[in-house]
Amino acid sequence: MSPRSERLRAAAAQLHCRPGDVAGNLAAHLEVLQKAGHANVDLVVFPELSLTGYDLDMIAACRASDLVAGVVSC
Repeated sequence: MSPRSERLRAAAAQLHCRPGDVAGNLAAHLEVLQKAGHANVDLVVFPELSLTGYDLDMIAACRASDLVAGVVSC
């Protein structure tokens, strides 16, 4: 929040996330944050687990050991 303002500028982000593509999802997050910064936004709220692209159907089909370091092998 800027020191001269008592108002908080907030934005909600909606992204197309890819399950298991942490690097790609991070790049999309950073792009949104950069745009928000140019728009003088103080707070950006992202969807839950949007960095990992959490997908319940994918998780159900894969073993936890297959999901290592952002790489989906199933």
